[in-house]
Amino acid sequence: MDLIEQAELAVVVEIFRRYPDAFVWIGGSMLRIVNHSPRTSHDVDLAPQASAPGPEEVAEAVRHALEAANPVLGSEFLLSGPAETTPDGFTRLRVENRDRPAFSVDLTRIGGTIRSTRVIFATAVTGSASVRVPDPSAALFQKTRALLSRQYPKAGDLFDVWFLLGQGAELDAATRTALADEFADEPDEDAITGLLAPFRRPQWIQSLERAGVTGLTRETGALIVTRVETYLRSFIR
Repeated sequence: MDLIEQAELAVVVEIFRRYPDAFVWIGGSMLRIVNHSPRTSHDVDLAPQASAPGPEEVAEAVRHALEAANPVLGSEFLLSGPAETTPDGFTRLRVENRDRPAFSVDLTRIGGTIRSTRVIFATAVTGSASVRVPDPSAALFQKTRALLSRQYPKAGDLFDVWFLLGQGAELDAATRTALADEFADEPDEDAITGLLAPFRRPQWIQSLERAGVTGLTRETGALIVTRVETYLRSFIR
């Protein structure tokens, strides 16, 4: 793990030590650190559950974790300001290191889309904790849902779907039905074609690089898109 990922993990461990049943750790940073995805993500996405504390309590946990991690890492991570609300309605805490943006902690409001979870034992430079994460099927559901629902789909979501499929993740019948019901008449042929159109352009590789994936060629990028296309077309009724 790089320096930022070690700080991210220290933050996650501290939050789950204080609030063991309050969140599910989801998203790209979880896939990177837990599942060893090749995509770097500098957003710690936490889905609040019914018992979740408020942003002020989370900010205090983040602050404590960074103060404990800095002497070990030789870093100067700190919160760069108060919690903010994003246009998507998320609560975001930003972390910097030596006056440069490092990562964010996002409270996502999408806890209801996480259908099943598992508990892992995570160890950071500051200690350990039991951490709740989605199981592979639930992670695939959440990433597929994100890919289908965004007005402007993100390269990171598409890559994460491809990665999870490559890890053997599958949707069971009930999950597939729930996804199909949510999107009613979608996905259909035209919807899938339109969704994937941006990822068939030469700029697709640059989009992936901005999303934290490096070292891909146009040929390997095209294989990723084709694999996800085949998967999405399996939903057409």
